[in-house]
Amino acid sequence: MSQFKPSLLTAALLTSGMTMTSLHAQEAQDVEANQEQAQEEDVEVIQITGMRRSLIESVNIKRFSDTMVDAVTADDLGSLPDLSISDALSRLAGVTAIRNGGQASELNIRGLSGQYVFATLNGREQVSTAGGRSVEFSQFPSELITTAKVHKSQKASLIEGGVAGTVDLETANPLSLTDDSKMNFNAQLTGNSRAGDHPDAASVGHRLSLSYQAKFLDDTLGLAFGMARLFQPRVSTQFVGYGFAYDQVRYDGIQGLSDCGNPESDQHWQENGCLAYSSGFEMMSRGGEDERNGFMTALVWQPTDDFSIKADGFYSTFDSKAWDRGLQVQGLGSINSTNHLRSIEMQDPTIVGNDDIGYSIIGATYYSSLNTPFSSYDDPANPCKATSDGKIQAPCIDSLSNSGVNPLHISNMADDATTRSDTLTLGLNATWILDDLTISADWSHSKASEDSFDRTMSMLMFEDSSAQTPKVETDLVLQYQMDGLKVPTVNISDKDGNKVDFTDHTKMMVTSYSQFPRYEENQADALRLDLTYELDNDYIRSVEAGVRVSERKHLLERSVWSYGGPGHFENGEHLNKRSWDDMRQGNYIVYEGGQEVLRFAPYQLSADEIKTVNLGGEFSSLPAFIAIDNEAVADKWLVDSQGNPLDRGAVDVWAADWTITNDREIKEEVKSAYIMANIDTTVFDLPLSGNIGVRYVDTAQTAIGVASAPTSREIRRDENGDPVVANDGQVVMDNVQTGDEITDDVGRTEASHLHREITHEFDNWLPSLNLNLSLTDNDNLKFAYAKVIARPDMAQMAVSGNFNYEYNRGRDGKDVVHLDMSTSPYLEPFQATQWDVSYEHYFTETDGTFFVAYFNKDIQSFTDTVTIFDFPFADEGIEMPRFSDSGRPVEPGDLTVTVNNDTGGYIRGYEVGYTQTFDFLPAPFDGLGFSGSYSHTESEITTVVNIGNGQGDLETPIEGLSPSIYSFTLFYNYDNKFETHLNAKYRDSYLGRQIATGQDQSAFFAEEMIVDYQAKFNIGDNMSLIFSVNNLTDEANRSYFGDESKTGTIQYFGRNYFVGFNYSL
Repeated sequence: MSQFKPSLLTAALLTSGMTMTSLHAQEAQDVEANQEQAQEEDVEVIQITGMRRSLIESVNIKRFSDTMVDAVTADDLGSLPDLSISDALSRLAGVTAIRNGGQASELNIRGLSGQYVFATLNGREQVSTAGGRSVEFSQFPSELITTAKVHKSQKASLIEGGVAGTVDLETANPLSLTDDSKMNFNAQLTGNSRAGDHPDAASVGHRLSLSYQAKFLDDTLGLAFGMARLFQPRVSTQFVGYGFAYDQVRYDGIQGLSDCGNPESDQHWQENGCLAYSSGFEMMSRGGEDERNGFMTALVWQPTDDFSIKADGFYSTFDSKAWDRGLQVQGLGSINSTNHLRSIEMQDPTIVGNDDIGYSIIGATYYSSLNTPFSSYDDPANPCKATSDGKIQAPCIDSLSNSGVNPLHISNMADDATTRSDTLTLGLNATWILDDLTISADWSHSKASEDSFDRTMSMLMFEDSSAQTPKVETDLVLQYQMDGLKVPTVNISDKDGNKVDFTDHTKMMVTSYSQFPRYEENQADALRLDLTYELDNDYIRSVEAGVRVSERKHLLERSVWSYGGPGHFENGEHLNKRSWDDMRQGNYIVYEGGQEVLRFAPYQLSADEIKTVNLGGEFSSLPAFIAIDNEAVADKWLVDSQGNPLDRGAVDVWAADWTITNDREIKEEVKSAYIMANIDTTVFDLPLSGNIGVRYVDTAQTAIGVASAPTSREIRRDENGDPVVANDGQVVMDNVQTGDEITDDVGRTEASHLHREITHEFDNWLPSLNLNLSLTDNDNLKFAYAKVIARPDMAQMAVSGNFNYEYNRGRDGKDVVHLDMSTSPYLEPFQATQWDVSYEHYFTETDGTFFVAYFNKDIQSFTDTVTIFDFPFADEGIEMPRFSDSGRPVEPGDLTVTVNNDTGGYIRGYEVGYTQTFDFLPAPFDGLGFSGSYSHTESEITTVVNIGNGQGDLETPIEGLSPSIYSFTLFYNYDNKFETHLNAKYRDSYLGRQIATGQDQSAFFAEEMIVDYQAKFNIGDNMSLIFSVNNLTDEANRSYFGDESKTGTIQYFGRNYFVGFNYSL
């Protein structure tokens, strides 16, 4: 291979003994030759640190890699300025990050979401705290990662799974040290510009890290360990709008709405005068504390040049204490109700749209009771004893047993969204070199788990909280106007125009408390054997072969406890008298036969139990709300008749059957083998290197869970065995469950579901080719081809098959039963054939590179969830229930199913990057440098999802695809005394998911640019002072439904400030 001419800075790195762990054996020999050359030329040893050194190392990794790769490196363990490694990776070409709680977490690569990104740590498979393939990179402190590489092309020796790319994180190898030992300590204080708006957010946090590396026994034994701690305010100020729906909107001012069509079943729905509407919104603060503790260790023993053994471990805990405080407005969708007694009234709507996309209500004045006032009660001493005609005010019922309602439902949320996550990775590797044969044996274990608390508490406004039977306040008027991607206008008053005060403790009462805990566990274990045999010829440098056996497991457990509802035990009895929705609406009284038999009275707050919250900045015009100590209130309120605390332990219970049907266990067993030849030859006198190989993968995936069993009917018989006949002469029929008997945690046994264990096996052949043609010493032309796969999320492979009943179906009035099979154990991987070509030029007088790359992914198959209307179940041999659980006759309805869609299509685009240090400029400008990239991606692939614009399921771009993204970093170093850099990351709009009312909603996210800044002052050779700001412009995360007039999420995370020092020895 030809020798390149190193620049002064590269030569300085070489003479300093810097190790580039990504180089192959032959490439390492080239580096040694250049080191000797640099020494012979008496090159001055220049100390290079900070951003400049990291970029130079990254450029060299890209230059010498045998795949298309980009990298981020740390000049010393603990020196990366980023909170997590995902912040650093999102600066690379074609890489973007999804912000979760303000932190970069999930990575998108070349237009594909994190589901298609495969992650390894030291070359070993990593699992996520969630059931997806997407790894939560925020779990990995940047202080404990020395190198992070993004492989954008595949080779046979890489573990399969990275259609978008493979992210490989590397921790330290202590035997690579040039000194006998090295220690680094970092301490910083942190703060957030919006922490003052959040009653639960810490005002000041900290960031600490300590790392130590050393060599012993004549450099044959190496030890490294590190710890990194982050404690910081968690801040999110947000407005969240609910998705839109079209329906038979009952509004007399617009002609034809009573004949509104259904966009999912009526091709001409636009002609029927439909209006899309949102059912409500939330305006709240999410405040709390993020606490992450990470630990890394490595022990390397290399007694001879021919044998080495390395054991390493990584452990991270991430506790995110988050409380959602704010106002939730629901019921706006009741304008479509045919029951005027239970619907909201609307005046002066703001309507936008056109005949092509339909029309939408984005603002109006809403009344709880304008034209149909709430009923008066006949007995002042017992206001729920008898009622007049009209709307029924919570908590009362009418003569038909209809519960009370406030169509304009405004509650004060106090939800605990705390999560606790753990990630553990262990690895053991032994390598033998036997002349030309290298043998590597590797064992790995990766486990991640997450506990999600999900404790919800709701408060409502009452007319008089001190009354014997407090009634929910109904004199409410909402004036609401969306403003595109800005915070909407919201005013809440009574009918007389007086502002309603949701911080008045004499009216606000706690009405509900529920827990929906979730535990998830994911684990991967693997054994791997790799062989490399060196050859002596003019074409193939070496041949590699290997086998790998792995097992991956996924476990999900759900449970519930609700005051008055499922899980509520009192005096040995499972009460379950009021659902959490009833309690949230203020219906706390239980009636039987029209008489009150029990009440779960709301809790009256005192002045010293509340704290008023006024949001600031863009949200300052929104109504104030209150914050309370949830658990302290629960301890006082949730007691039995003797005053003893209730057992609030969550359970699996048939009263909330999803706690049983959602539990799942999935196992994935994979056996793979590969063979690969490493090319080293010449073509037309030009050096050509690379590899060609094939990987074979055999997969067996097993899902364990429950699915619905059809309900049968049989004749009821008396004690003599004779049919029972009703008064009308008809034989009495009973429902009969045909499933397996399953007993829940409260002793109730049902046979409505079947235990299922389903195994599916398949295999894949994955050829690959990587070529690197050296046009000159400093110009490379690279080409890559591969067939690749990405497995479905583990959760997508769960057992499913649940029946859902719909009475008086909107489009035809039928009573039907639908079958939901939105997950499937038979799903196979996302498959694609991809090729890449790139040109790379490396500067000689200064350090840096210019590159341009084109990529094309031909997608053959991907997973897609579709709904098929009026599916012919009988023709397909699928038995459907003929009666509902209540005995009501039903007809077969729709099928919702997730399948491997074989329509396919392309994802293609190009990347342009430029990195250079400007050493040729006169002092003091010779310390300047720049690194930037631009990526453009386009795709013909669409997926069918409901994007919340009211038009039902529509064809949309694939999730995570931003057509244009770019990143640039401007850095400066003055005489190694002062270093600074400014980074900006931009991504175009894309389809993603927002969380509302505890559920995912698909929505488009607007373009965004994140700006970070850091400055470092070096004091001597060992200490530096650091100041940095993340999210310098406090960029909002904004989403919309279909078009920007339909507001989704407006979310601000604040600026994060860091100030501290770094000390090294």
